[in-house]
Amino acid sequence: MDESANQAEYVVEASDNTTTLTAVGEPDDLHRSLRQRKDYTNDNVPFVTGMPQFCDGSDNSSRETSERSTLKSSGSLVRDSVTSNQHTGDFKADISAKSTARDLDFTDTIPSTADATLDSPIEEKPSGFASYLWSELSRGYEPDENEAVYNVKRERVSAFLRIPKECEKFMLYGFLQCVDSFLFIFTFLPLRLMVVILRLISRPWTLCMPYCYLSASQRCDIVKGILIAMACLLMHYVDASRVYHVIRGQATIKLYILFNLLEVGDRLLSSFGQDILDALMWTVADSKRQSHGILLLHLVTGVVYVFLHSMLVLLQASALNVAFNSHQKALLTILISNNAVELKGSVFKKFEKTNLFQMSCSDVRERFHMQILIFIVCVRNMTDFAWDIEKFLELIPDILVFTLSEVVVDATKHAFITKFNNIPSAVYHEYTVLLANDVITSRKKNAFSDVSDQVSRRLGLIPLPLACLLIKIVSQCFKIHSPLALVNTILGFLCLFGAKLVIGVLVYGWAVDYCNDYRDEQTKLSKRQRHKSCIDKDLLKCENNYHWHKKPAYNPAPSPMTGT
Repeated sequence: MDESANQAEYVVEASDNTTTLTAVGEPDDLHRSLRQRKDYTNDNVPFVTGMPQFCDGSDNSSRETSERSTLKSSGSLVRDSVTSNQHTGDFKADISAKSTARDLDFTDTIPSTADATLDSPIEEKPSGFASYLWSELSRGYEPDENEAVYNVKRERVSAFLRIPKECEKFMLYGFLQCVDSFLFIFTFLPLRLMVVILRLISRPWTLCMPYCYLSASQRCDIVKGILIAMACLLMHYVDASRVYHVIRGQATIKLYILFNLLEVGDRLLSSFGQDILDALMWTVADSKRQSHGILLLHLVTGVVYVFLHSMLVLLQASALNVAFNSHQKALLTILISNNAVELKGSVFKKFEKTNLFQMSCSDVRERFHMQILIFIVCVRNMTDFAWDIEKFLELIPDILVFTLSEVVVDATKHAFITKFNNIPSAVYHEYTVLLANDVITSRKKNAFSDVSDQVSRRLGLIPLPLACLLIKIVSQCFKIHSPLALVNTILGFLCLFGAKLVIGVLVYGWAVDYCNDYRDEQTKLSKRQRHKSCIDKDLLKCENNYHWHKKPAYNPAPSPMTGT
């Protein structure tokens, strides 16, 4: 047998108080750490459990040893080669005389704090019960000795308490963007369509080929109007009352499963529906190079999608209405507890800043979507009870509990996710700046999409299905049979128009302030700090931020975030 196969090397590290003997080389099971104190001598090498037995130095003719020593700053490093005896299988460690340690203990590597504790003088044990009791009552400690650790703990707790506030700021701004995008469907989109129609009527020769005389944005507005009109026409043949009674006749557990399935389907349709609408809008904008068959195919696909998504939202609203109207409130309790189950599926996962941003945008969209469903439930119930205010007051406690549970669960979820992944609370300010930058970018002269489309891509909100369902519910609840009803409809439109103006001004004004403040903060920082604190490029390239547009022929305007 080759002797090199059984050869093992040991390294002895000597410091001020300790000397460590470490086995290196083969065999692998000899790679251990050995700790050696000052009272060790060369003449007395103890046996170590789990290690080969060391011999006393006899029979030197059958052993080969070599010694290599290197001086370190804290002591001497001695590397002794130990070879095996072919006859007995014993090993010998020839340690240099420079090692002045005495006992050899086989232990794991001990931290510096433990070494300091072991090197401290050992106190005497209590002489009796009274002395032990008095020592427990009178002993003290100094937290200042571990100040750095306690400062880190305090900062973590402070950051944990700041997360709900910073998260709600982001949620509020994103919620206002959703409201602004949703109100655009009922206010500015009809007005823009009227402008297009008046332009075509004023030029009769353009009616033959209107696409040649309309801009890309005007053609997209016409397609949106067609989608809403066709989807509302199809929804007119759906009996919402029959859907409600079919769902109400099911068992509670079936309703719980149905509600969860509808929620999953809503997210899937929202993700795929945005691709369908983007493909349709690009086909319409680039209609000069596309055939009419391709345009018709995308238009039919868009109509089918909007109708199916509207039906799914109708099922969600009906299931939520059953939960509010049930006498035992069992389903409502299950739906509220379902929010707590969400913590289990997200808190203990690893999140990066990009993943957290996508989840935050999804939470904003989910909160707005749930408020629309609650509004539909309230309108349906008030219509059934002839607009009795007492019935509405009975719904308020359930609405508040359902809404507050969403807020509490979101705050808790984001607080623990940032804690477990060491994400600072300032990241939500960066997320808000990204949303603000989307608003400013969509309002530029060379913008490639509308504000509502930009919000749909970033937050995942598609307002067309929600708008179609709301039009159906409101048209069933409010009948225009008299001039007074017509006046009320006009007043309602003016109220929505005023709300859209106010929210639009707030959203755009806050967007300018957020971007300017962020740019000023980056200007004050040094180059290295700016590189560490600037918004990650991954956030700018996240999945919800893809765009279709032609490359501009000139240099774009400076970015509001970087100023470059």
